[in-house]
Amino acid sequence: MAWYSGAATGQWDTRDRPISPRSPWQNGHVERAIGSIRRELLDHVIVAGERHLSRLLGNYADYYNIYRTHLGLNKDTPLARPIQCRRYARSPRKLL
Repeated sequence: MAWYSGAATGQWDTRDRPISPRSPWQNGHVERAIGSIRRELLDHVIVAGERHLSRLLGNYADYYNIYRTHLGLNKDTPLARPIQCRRYARSPRKLL
């Protein structure tokens, strides 16, 4: 699940597909994203206004795509990180 800005989604031919009222199981991907945002972000801060919320969501999207590891991606991020070299101590068996 990658996050996209409104400008990026405007480039695709997308259509609104409403789900039945009170039927969140019909769109599991969105429910999962909303739950992650609530658990990892909104449960820990008090939002001071719309601008503050917008900034928080932008920062969370960066965190989610760049730094947060995902089990479904073998503990990688949606935007792949460069491979980091391991630094060894005196013997190759000891990692720092």
